[in-house]
Amino acid sequence: MPFVVSFSSEVDETALLANLVLLDHNYLGELASSAAPTTDRPMLSAQQPVVTPLYDTCFTSDVILALAQAVAGARTALPTRTRVEP
Repeated sequence: MPFVVSFSSEVDETALLANLVLLDHNYLGELASSAAPTTDRPMLSAQQPVVTPLYDTCFTSDVILALAQAVAGARTALPTRTRVEP
């Protein structure tokens, strides 16, 4: 690969060899949701952040959505709003 980007919250093997490192939030500062295992009723759980994010970091998914929305014509294909504005 001619250009490697690492989304990481810590320095790992990939980040050491990457051309660009974009800091991701720590997993404890993440909003998350998950579907419960199959039961008789569908169920979704939500997880609130445990800690306030430190430094100037963003969620990887927000960065990818912001980049995709910055591409011409992608705003109509990806109407989802992010916390990061392109």
